[in-house]
Amino acid sequence: MKQKVRCWELFKCKETECPVYKSKELRCWLVSGTHCRDEIQGKFLEKIEICLGCEPFKANVDLASLEQTLEVVHKQFLEFGRIVEERDRELEHISMELALGLSEVFEALRQISLGDPEVRMPETSELELIIKLKHMVNLTAINLAGIVNLSHEFAIGLAEHFDVLHRVSKGDLAARVSGISQVELLEYLKKVTNETIENVSEEMTERKRAEEALRQYRDQLEELVKERTAELTRANELLQQEIRDRKRKEEALRLSEERYRALFVNNPIETIVVDLEGKVIDFNKAKEKGAKEKQTDRLPQFGDRMYTKDYAGKHKLNMRKELMDCLISGKLKDFPELQYGNRFLHINISPFSDGAIITCVDITKRKRAEEALRASEEKYSSLIENSLTGIYIDQNEKIVFANKKFAEIYGYSDEELPGMDTWKLVHPEDRALTDAIRAKRLGGKDAPSEYEARGLTKDGENIWIARRNARIQYEGKPAILGNVVDITESKRAEEKLIIYHKRLRSLASELSLAEERERRRIATEVHDNLGQNLAFTKIKLGNLLKSLTSPDHRAAVDELSKLVDETIQDTRALISELGSPVLYELGFVPAVQWLTQLTSRRHGITVGFEDDGQPKLLSDDVLVLLFQAVRELLANVIKHSRAKKAKVTIETMEDQIRVTVRDDGIGFDPDEVGPAMDEHGAFGLFSIRERLEPLGGQMKVTSKPGQGTQVTLVGPVNSEA
Repeated sequence: MKQKVRCWELFKCKETECPVYKSKELRCWLVSGTHCRDEIQGKFLEKIEICLGCEPFKANVDLASLEQTLEVVHKQFLEFGRIVEERDRELEHISMELALGLSEVFEALRQISLGDPEVRMPETSELELIIKLKHMVNLTAINLAGIVNLSHEFAIGLAEHFDVLHRVSKGDLAARVSGISQVELLEYLKKVTNETIENVSEEMTERKRAEEALRQYRDQLEELVKERTAELTRANELLQQEIRDRKRKEEALRLSEERYRALFVNNPIETIVVDLEGKVIDFNKAKEKGAKEKQTDRLPQFGDRMYTKDYAGKHKLNMRKELMDCLISGKLKDFPELQYGNRFLHINISPFSDGAIITCVDITKRKRAEEALRASEEKYSSLIENSLTGIYIDQNEKIVFANKKFAEIYGYSDEELPGMDTWKLVHPEDRALTDAIRAKRLGGKDAPSEYEARGLTKDGENIWIARRNARIQYEGKPAILGNVVDITESKRAEEKLIIYHKRLRSLASELSLAEERERRRIATEVHDNLGQNLAFTKIKLGNLLKSLTSPDHRAAVDELSKLVDETIQDTRALISELGSPVLYELGFVPAVQWLTQLTSRRHGITVGFEDDGQPKLLSDDVLVLLFQAVRELLANVIKHSRAKKAKVTIETMEDQIRVTVRDDGIGFDPDEVGPAMDEHGAFGLFSIRERLEPLGGQMKVTSKPGQGTQVTLVGPVNSEA
């Protein structure tokens, strides 16, 4: 029997930190962290080559220690497999998180590009890159929605106000602003405008009635004067006849005076009669009514000197002088707008032989209405000129109105734009588009109210413009009211996002390839190190079994040999899971055929295989991605399709390779499956497409519920391979 030895005694070791230093442990190869050959070793699997050739191992090994050694090897192997599996799960989780985040971003960008700026995404993810990308997309959508909605509301509302005010200025006092707006300022402007127009309409109507009554009064008064003059002439000439006809004449005079009094008293215009000295001798009911309504005014008294401190002497103009000049000259005087306190009056002085008739119309309401209308116009003008978006009116393909923002966007001054041809502001390649939309809108046909087109500035710079147009009536003729926003910076940001999208897609493909290369490296290490060591151990056990004569010892060694066989089989299975050796040793076609056979054996489903026999010259990246894709598609068939049969077909067409995977399962509707994971394994399909496209490949899915599924993968053939 061999003599047992201790390693630290045999080698006269001075490594005091070694865990077996001066210990009674003979099986030092089973102790982790030993200090041998001037270095620290790890577990047994890491130092097996050193230990198998070591003197203490040869001297101290026996059946019991060998059995314990194999148990330790088995446990360490299982631990190693667990570590590899955890790394695989971590890589798969990161890949899935990245793909899900990118799919949400792509969908949000697609909705924004289709004209939906209300789209929002929750800014949550385990990856900081995805969170920042979602935040940037949300900010872009919020800015676009706010600018476009507010500008459109203001443009439409102000256009209607301008149109109504224009109609009123042309004499259409029945025009009213009727549009309803969610903007409080526009609703207030509508109210003020309509009240102003109503007041102006009432004042104009009242003034026309007063002027007509005054004209009739003057005509009748002149007629009376003529009659009285004729009567006096005849009286002088026919004095004797007047005596005889005295009664008749007195009756006629009485009737005439009654008619005169009726006209004077009932005249709706305030009227005062003064004598040649400017003293009040009479006033009508309208004057009495006006005094009662105004409350502050007192009625004139008979004998009051008009336009003095006696009555109405507070005019800024010396009306007393004007009255006396009129009485002396006998010429009519008219004062259309006199301020009297806080009121405005229209005063007319008409002289006659015994004095003068003074009429007065209170035009305060009309004056205030005019001022309110003027203030309203100034407000509308301020709103238009200070708008954050460009506003213009296009009539007969010429600019007839443009605000400051519109001129600023295109680089022109305010004076250069009116009368300019609209085509000069449009990029040559987009003029046909804008002309067609304008023609449809003016013709009453359906046309997009919002669209984007390129424009040209005064300096010839290309800019992107978001347009929102509407058909209006301007000065009685059809025109286009336009609202424009410069979205050049947004377009540039969108182009950057597309570039970033492509980079992320390439990164996902590279990540998948890196994962496959890592799996292949681990499989190679397991095969070259652990596999060979296990094979060597089995050979040693075989040699040991031949040298043993004891049945008990032979049975124990035989059991250990079987345990090593199981470990070798587990190792081979792990190597196959990590990276198919057939793919790298025999090529793509044999690897896919082996994969179909393996799927059939493991899952009890018939998986056919067909190849056209043509050479398949593929780059390493395409080789790996196509094999991964076929493996994922077969996994989808097993998990989701409920198929009984499946088939994989490989064929070469010019400079492309085409791989088709079809099954007779339950199928699904591809249009109803989004990019996220669902019951059909849609995430796998999305992931395959994203990994293929950067390498020049593509994927097509054909499926219907109840009619199975067919997925076609297309990749480039490497002609220089």
